Parts: sequence; C-alpha cells; structure tokens
Amino acid sequence: MPVEEVPERFEAELDPDEDYFVICRTGGRSIQMAGWLTQQGYSVLFVAGGYDAWVTSGRALESDDGQPRIL
Repeated sequence: MPVEEVPERFEAELDPDEDYFVICRTGGRSIQMAGWLTQQGYSVLFVAGGYDAWVTSGRALESDDGQPRIL
C-alpha cells in the first residue's frame, strides 16, 4: 500500500490484530508511517535498511495485485 494512501485505506484494509512490516526504499518514509500506524493502535515492525535490505535477505515481496513474487 503506497504511503500516501495509508491514511484513507488503513481502517478498511488492515486488521488491527495483525502485525505489519512497513518498508520503503531507504527507510525515511516508512519510519514516519510506522510511527503513525502505531499511534493508530496497530502493531508495526519497521524494516531497518529499507527495501534493499529486505530483498538482499531473500524475503518475499507482494505486488499491487496481491500475487507474491521474489526478486
């Protein structure tokens, strides 16, 4: 979910009983969004190192259409 869409979509699409990883390219936007979501009562895990660190670790990615993919 793009950062700019989170405030309008989070209540309808995120389950407050789930944990969420928040990630962006380098970490700047995602750390701000992680703080905001935490203030809304969500359990958020900030991904240190951003997208590049996530991909380098071999973790799965999900596209906008919900289909899992690995780069």
